[in-house]
Amino acid sequence: EQRTLRRLVPGGNGAVTALAFTPDGTTLAIAQDTALPSVSLLDGIDGTRRPKGNRKSRRELKGTTRGQFLNLAFSPDGSKLLASGNGGKLCGWDLSGASEEPVFSLDLPPETSSLAWSPDGRSFVRTRVGVGGSGQGIELRRPDGTLVKDWTAGQDEMLDRGFVPWHAVWTGDNELFVAANSRDKLSTSAGVDQQAGKASALLFDLKANRMRTIVEVEEAGRFSPTGRFTLDGKLGVITID
Repeated sequence: EQRTLRRLVPGGNGAVTALAFTPDGTTLAIAQDTALPSVSLLDGIDGTRRPKGNRKSRRELKGTTRGQFLNLAFSPDGSKLLASGNGGKLCGWDLSGASEEPVFSLDLPPETSSLAWSPDGRSFVRTRVGVGGSGQGIELRRPDGTLVKDWTAGQDEMLDRGFVPWHAVWTGDNELFVAANSRDKLSTSAGVDQQAGKASALLFDLKANRMRTIVEVEEAGRFSPTGRFTLDGKLGVITID
């Protein structure tokens, strides 16, 4: 049985492009497709706006670039929020203060496929995908957006040129579970969502700089970027198209 608990209608007329709850489930972030993208913060499922201190009852986090926000990710303690958009836009906010402006705003093509905070909230990972195997890879960044390390497909010894990382989640302090596609040749014109090939589930040790394959499915299509995991990263489901 399906029923509407409460209809959430953030300000503005733009379509909703991304949703994310804080880990404790008390706050919901809603991204909308407006002229200048913004993110609304609401209290949980009842839709009450999140007033705090002298803040306005309607809190809007401002974007600084045009385009849609397509991914949202709260830090483990809920004090920080990341948003990525089309064209490689990446913004981050510190929610512990009163400012609605982002701490950082970066243009990082190609497209972001997933964002994942480390368990201690001291860093995050961005996976990126492109056309024809151009620039795809994994980035490790600090909360202020500073790049710590980059693993680019075709340039790093661990990642073949045909490596397409769809989804990443931390399973330990220095370990990532990565769902990816890989193949010897990628089309130079087709987008990665049109590429087929070997679907792989991988464990990526960031500290030791090595990766091992958990599961491989030959010519299976691609992993869906909508996989979901438990908060501790020990149980997850990622579908194959």
